[in-house]
Amino acid sequence: MRTIPRRPIDSNKDRWMVSYMDVLTILLILFVAAAAQSAIPHPVAQKAPEPPAPPPPPHIELLAPQQKLASLGLDLKMESRGLVISLPQTILFASGEDSVSAAARPTVEQIAAVLREIPNK
Repeated sequence: MRTIPRRPIDSNKDRWMVSYMDVLTILLILFVAAAAQSAIPHPVAQKAPEPPAPPPPPHIELLAPQQKLASLGLDLKMESRGLVISLPQTILFASGEDSVSAAARPTVEQIAAVLREIPNK
């Protein structure tokens, strides 16, 4: 009878699998630790109450025009960006029209005359 020669048993054949499993275990621990860290409620830092913002500086150059326009009965507000003039839409435009109505032209002309006096382009 003929015997088949046996190969020697190679103990390092699947050695890479041990390293691979070590890497997977380390990654699993990393993700579990990250999930546990995100589940812990962190104390919220309380901000010190901020003092109220100082009022905007008055626009001295707009005081005279504001008084003139107020005498016309217009809705005026002094804001940080300047003097805001509000006109109702029904005064300026007729329903469905895109041009200023003839009835509103005198009011717009009076506003324009006051604004021309302001040294601001």
